[in-house]
Amino acid sequence: MSLPDSLPSSSSSPPVTREDTGYIHFDHGRDNGFDHRDRPPWNHDYRHGSIVASENTRTNSNSEDPWSCVVVVATFCVFVSMTLILGLYGTTNVWLGPNSSFLIKPTSVFVQTVIVEELGNKGSGLMLYGLNEAPKLDVLANWSEVHYLAVPNDSYKYWIQYLNKGSRLKVSYNVESVGSSLYLVIAQGVDGLAEWVQDPTRPDTTLSWHIISDTGYIEQDITKSSSYYVAVGNVYLNQVMATIDIQAEAVLYDTTNAYYNCTFSNDKCTLSVPLFGTNAAVLTSPGPKLNNSKNEFCAKLSYEPRWIAYIMCMGMVTVVLLIVSSLFNKRQPVSEDETNDENDDVAPLIPGKDDDNSSWCSSYSSILTSTEELEGGHGEAYSSTRFLCAICCDAPRDSFFLSCGHCVACFQCGTRIAETTGFCPVCRRKIRKVKKIFNV
Repeated sequence: MSLPDSLPSSSSSPPVTREDTGYIHFDHGRDNGFDHRDRPPWNHDYRHGSIVASENTRTNSNSEDPWSCVVVVATFCVFVSMTLILGLYGTTNVWLGPNSSFLIKPTSVFVQTVIVEELGNKGSGLMLYGLNEAPKLDVLANWSEVHYLAVPNDSYKYWIQYLNKGSRLKVSYNVESVGSSLYLVIAQGVDGLAEWVQDPTRPDTTLSWHIISDTGYIEQDITKSSSYYVAVGNVYLNQVMATIDIQAEAVLYDTTNAYYNCTFSNDKCTLSVPLFGTNAAVLTSPGPKLNNSKNEFCAKLSYEPRWIAYIMCMGMVTVVLLIVSSLFNKRQPVSEDETNDENDDVAPLIPGKDDDNSSWCSSYSSILTSTEELEGGHGEAYSSTRFLCAICCDAPRDSFFLSCGHCVACFQCGTRIAETTGFCPVCRRKIRKVKKIFNV
């Protein structure tokens, strides 16, 4: 069936477009090249391959801790600032369909200026409004556009719409080719469209997925403000003729109280954001135009940061953490292990004890005392073994226990005792460490 050569138009009828080009070929089973930008590029020609879019050491001085804290905090603050500037408030491309209303809500503390630059078709009718408070989402707008299609085999075509929460989308269709069918989908965002392009036969990749033939319609309620793609695809061998009528019941933001409006006469609009008070901006697009298959609008959105706010926040956070770190270092008690470690560096091998007078002498006297205690005062009768390990009776006594100082075992047996029972076999005091004795 051939397409009509001329299309009637009137003020009451929706825009009607005959579309013989702009279809894109599917490329099944391959990565279709989406680079997760805001949306695919302009729909302007046949493209083979589908859419291309794109143990702990103590410091030498406690005075070094605050400066280390300053370095860490400063690094953290710089990282957070760069994340805000390049991420949350970085440059993005905004794609709108006909009769769209896009809300911009910058944080006045970190954003000084909102800059919107028109891309693509210059003088397309975009408008930027500035308001002192967030506008209400209560303006209703109904519009529709009709597309006559001749979809080649293994190809698809899409139309972008930006719809706010509470809107409703209805797509009527008439497949004119007898015995043929098409895929009709509504995808949310470029990621949803990309998943469907990779496998058009999967019904779980998009918000709405249908195989259409003859005549009918589908409806979809919009629960989240986002960009949506209405797409038709033909995975069969023959060209399919069809008519697609897209009808939208859009909910727009009220801009009647705007104190600023810009028509992009110089392809760029700049809105200053006051430091105090709420502020919002609304970017709007005109309604669908006659004989225009690309009712699409693109704008680059960027933000100029309020540098003084970033510097002040970094300084305040650094000062607060410095104060907290200093107070923590002053009030932090010295643990028992740290005290014992310090004593180990300056104390004799056998520290003083109130309940064991034998530990007041040297380590050599401790060896003799320990031997006599274990052998019942008969050390002279057993002089041949008095310096051997009392546990294995094989290796020499080359270790002593902390903190009692008794030397009765070799280092291997002493370590085993510390790991198993954990108590000195002479005085039954708890073994904290086993030290090895080196003979010179």
